[in-house]
Parts: sequence; C-alpha cells; structure tokens
Amino acid sequence: MPVDKSPNCALYTDTVSTLVHMSADSTDNRCKIERFAFSCQTKAFERPDSTTEAFLKSKIREDLKSRGCPEANVTFHSDTNIMGARDIEYSAERLVKLGMASNCNLTGNDPNQATHTIRANCSPMFDMVDEHGNRVRDYRKRFLSELSACDISDEAMPQLQEDARKVAAHNAGINGYIVEKPEHLACTFSILPHI
Repeated sequence: MPVDKSPNCALYTDTVSTLVHMSADSTDNRCKIERFAFSCQTKAFERPDSTTEAFLKSKIREDLKSRGCPEANVTFHSDTNIMGARDIEYSAERLVKLGMASNCNLTGNDPNQATHTIRANCSPMFDMVDEHGNRVRDYRKRFLSELSACDISDEAMPQLQEDARKVAAHNAGINGYIVEKPEHLACTFSILPHI
C-alpha cells in the first residue's frame, strides 16, 4: 500500500517524525478504506496533527467517492507510530511512574541528569465527568503536576508543557474527575532549577 506525505512535510528540511494510519469503516465492506501518511509534526505524536488529519480525510473521501460509497455512515479512526526521528513521547501513566518528562529519555531516564522541575497548575475550561458519571462544570478546580526535566530549551518547551498538562489530567482522574482531553485544561507553568 503506498504511503503519502503530509503537507506538513512541505520543506525538504522537514524531518519525518510519525507514520499515521487512518481508516474509514462502514457497514459496507467495499467502503472500508485505509490510508497511510508520513507526518513531520513536532509535537503530540500520539495523534495526527490537524494538517495530516485533514489531508488523510480528504484522500479517503476521494476514495469513497470513486467507489460510490456514501460518506454519511463512515467513521474515521487513526493511530500513529513514532518513526524515531523525534524524541519519545510518554503516556501520562509512564510520566507519572517515572516522575520525569519525555525528554529525559535521551539521558536514559536517569534522575541525576534532570536539571529542572516543571510544575503545572491547571483548571478545566470545559465540562468534566465526575466519579458518578455526571457532567460537571467547576472552573475553580485545580489540578497540579510536577515533573523533572532534562531539557528546557525553546524547542523542548511545547513537549514539556504537554507532558505536564497530561499529568495534571491524569491527576484529575485520580481525584474523581475525568478530563476528556488534556488540552481542555488551562495551565500556568513554572520551571525551577534542581538544587
């Protein structure tokens, strides 16, 4: 199966970071379509960025049209594989277990190599689901996170903030509130050197 290249890889200097697989499922077997694309996104590797997602959906829609399939009953699914050209991105559970940001992977997750601590103080911007399954809105709630970091450069900062936000969302779940997406948290960050 051929692999397309996302428009986010427009420049020859862009580095491929992720292989994205997207499928469109339907009750009609002839309307099940799969597409792959290399993406040059620089963050949030666990899902395709908006450029790659829109690109793959447009390709799949073209395929559906050429097969005479209606788009109305089709559901899209996607998953990603990191190509290794970028740093590894840890899940919230792994971040909590290690107590270290994803960029500490480059130092073998050695706590002695961590130079700073990133702290996040987050509050929800959208409804949450409480432990009883009710949708609740409480913008005054605060969820905290703290991770050791091994790189605080400008290039590392978006991933550091994403890691801290994911841990805050995880901590919300421990406290009985499910945040649908970490991006639904508004956070203030502080970075302090290790002493």
